[in-house]
Amino acid sequence: MTKFLALRYKFLLTKLHIGEHYDFFQNGIIDGLLAIIGSLPMLAPMFSALQTVFQREDDFYKQSLAATQTPEIMYLQEKRIALFNFLWYSVSMARYYENATKLQAAEKLQFLRNNYKHLPTATYQDASGIMTNFLEDCMKAEWKPSLEALMLMELVNMMVDANDAFKLLYRERSIDKATTAEIGKLPEIRADVDSAFDALIESINVAWQTNEMVAKAPAVREGLLESRRVVTAAISQAETNLARRGHKKTQDDGKVDEEVQTPDVTNPPAPETPPQAPDTSLPAAPDTPNQNPSVTPPPINPDDLNPPAAGE
Repeated sequence: MTKFLALRYKFLLTKLHIGEHYDFFQNGIIDGLLAIIGSLPMLAPMFSALQTVFQREDDFYKQSLAATQTPEIMYLQEKRIALFNFLWYSVSMARYYENATKLQAAEKLQFLRNNYKHLPTATYQDASGIMTNFLEDCMKAEWKPSLEALMLMELVNMMVDANDAFKLLYRERSIDKATTAEIGKLPEIRADVDSAFDALIESINVAWQTNEMVAKAPAVREGLLESRRVVTAAISQAETNLARRGHKKTQDDGKVDEEVQTPDVTNPPAPETPPQAPDTSLPAAPDTPNQNPSVTPPPINPDDLNPPAAGE
């Protein structure tokens, strides 16, 4: 039975890069069919299934970009440590002041520093906890007046912002890593998406056959024709992208699975030539083995046909 829509070159989906595969479904298929599916309720279940599994790929695609946050995390870590070191450098410079109030404030803050002097060598998570406690102490009445006397509260506020930014980004990346581990590996997710896409194509083919043979609804026919146009356009664009990237098909790449060949039923192929009646004419005489057809054979001697009698 012929089908309405062919998924040409199934190898195509496996050759696409992660971004290309994502764009093929998000912009080409999901967005392209979204409005059409509303008028074709028979396709809604399979389209919904495709959306569900593609959401997993969407999540993974975004989570896989979490590695790009590492430089920013490193920068924020360096920034908050640099601010911390600069604060204590400023405190140590206060001993050169002739102002007794500033000198007294600097001496007092040295006691606070003793509790947090190991912060620069701490790990990311450990540094976050130490820095948070340090900044909380800076806001207490015991230490804040001394910091204000040395005009260091602006520096403390900068440390608060840098520390909050670091903790937020670090937490988001931790969640991303956990999510990535839970949703599985990308090849497995992509295989699920491709399978759901195949099922949707089959649903479109069944809907077309049913409508053409039974319902014959013009609106349904128009919607199915539009769905075929959307899918075909997405596949053609993906093939073009592969060609631009220099991908060359192998001998097996261009083969279409016989089970998914789907010529348009509105343009059926020409009927096959009926089988010819068997030939009842006499078979030709067999050729003489190893005989050159250009040479006339010698005449046969009748005596050669009769075997010699016994005793002769």
